[in-house]
Amino acid sequence: MLFRSSAAAAALVLLAGGALAAPQSQEVFFGQPPLVQKEEILRQAEASGTGLVLLKVTGAGVRLRQGPGSSHDVADMADADVRHGEFVASGATTAGDGRQWYHVLYKLESPEAGYSRQDAWICADYVEASPLGSGRRREASSVRSARPEAAGADAGGAGAALAAVPGLADAVAAWDEAVRKAIRAFDGLSPAEADRLYASERSPLRRLEDAKAYQDADRAAQPLFARWAQSFDDARLSPADKACFAELARHGLVKAMTEGTPYFQVDQGAFEARLYARLSPAMADYARLKRRQPAVLVEDAGLLFSIGEMLGWALEWERFIQAGATGLARSQAAAQYEALMELCLFSDLDNSPAFAGGRMAEDVRRGLEEGASRLKGTVTGRLAGDYLRDVRQNGWKYNKAVERRHRQLLGQAFH
Repeated sequence: MLFRSSAAAAALVLLAGGALAAPQSQEVFFGQPPLVQKEEILRQAEASGTGLVLLKVTGAGVRLRQGPGSSHDVADMADADVRHGEFVASGATTAGDGRQWYHVLYKLESPEAGYSRQDAWICADYVEASPLGSGRRREASSVRSARPEAAGADAGGAGAALAAVPGLADAVAAWDEAVRKAIRAFDGLSPAEADRLYASERSPLRRLEDAKAYQDADRAAQPLFARWAQSFDDARLSPADKACFAELARHGLVKAMTEGTPYFQVDQGAFEARLYARLSPAMADYARLKRRQPAVLVEDAGLLFSIGEMLGWALEWERFIQAGATGLARSQAAAQYEALMELCLFSDLDNSPAFAGGRMAEDVRRGLEEGASRLKGTVTGRLAGDYLRDVRQNGWKYNKAVERRHRQLLGQAFH
């Protein structure tokens, strides 16, 4: 579980599905989710006369919503927080907030795998839109993916975005090669050996932040970071800087900030899809689930997400485990679950403490109450409700013995 702050690390994810024409329900898949190729999306759209647009995310921390203008995140959807990506959507609608919103129907998982079905909305302020149709079939089917296996294939807009910052394109090319080298470390391994390497702290993928290429990319991006650090507000970035950050994210270099200092968070999910065939089926399923998580849950010693959101993600790990995960995949999933629940129940982050001034923070209390009610009948809902009950009985004050007892119960949940 990976997150960046002055104190700790965590991240979770969900899988989601829907249908082409305004899907009405979502399904959760614990194996390979059903994916659709862009050509099939085009064929269906042309047959039905549905006009579609191709969306490319230009902002960071963009949220998918349940409806146009809604303040509610999509229930049971992993990438509710989208830092980069490509979507297929229906035309824009003007919502009550005065802004335009697109109805997201498909999300690109990888150029090779295709698109997963979705049912969500995204604000037009944070995406670039272009028509998707037979007249643009060739352009639409040649997805600009800067994941290492496809890096260097696009010499058009993607390369131009990086070239706008002196030395950055060369630094990213060297980074891509470092990533390819890390992936080659899995060559020739049995599935069991690949599983162990993938999950271990010595995994070449986890050590990429120590690579010279990472440091070089960080240095080359300093002018870009300096402009972002003027306000840390993506809306104030120029279109060129937004495009550059979006392209860097496609290479697995996601901008982040700790204590006012910007840096690159390595998004391993951006380039690990080629490993799935080398892992055991159970570990591949775990990796796919984890890949869809936000790259960062904690930033600058504070939570980026609400308690309710994180409990929902914990529920997906609960379901993954209960669906029959075994061996190393199960233990890794349990670790993801526990780390997220610890943030929900026991956070001691400086800017998002569970207890402020010795009493449970109001937003934490409300989040746990809502979550315990919404997730009634699940392990996640029970753990949240039982902890809340004991804290309430103690007058909402912090009690070390209560925390110790519930940490023990959390540790026993899936062991």
